[in-house]
Amino acid sequence: MRESRTMSDAKFGRTPAEQDEIARECVAILEETARNKTLIAYSDLAQQITRNLSLSPPVNHHLELSHILYDAVLLALESWPDPHDAPLLSAIAVYKDVREPGPGHITLAKQLGRKPGDGREAEFDYWWREVEALHDHYATRG
Repeated sequence: MRESRTMSDAKFGRTPAEQDEIARECVAILEETARNKTLIAYSDLAQQITRNLSLSPPVNHHLELSHILYDAVLLALESWPDPHDAPLLSAIAVYKDVREPGPGHITLAKQLGRKPGDGREAEFDYWWREVEALHDHYATRG
């Protein structure tokens, strides 16, 4: 599902190999968060990735993290028996102040052919169903 990258794909001063390592770490953190049936703030996720991998410069929790989450979602989908029906792991990451996802989660869902519905309420309901599905799935994978 994910495409191979080359050195010309280096982003944010990180090589493709570093980006892949960061995406794998992001998946691990999000899976653990889902297993604990909680959510994680974008800023906390960026700090945890930075700390766990001893990154310098640290992960920027704005633009860089959105790219990391995109890669992490695609990586995580590879482990599901039917990736087209799997909830998106990015649902676990939220804004700290409102405890809801940013618009990138719904944008990614639509890019992957999902139908979250129209309007804020439908999108919120779609997101919450994804959170519950992820919590249930990962809680049983101890």
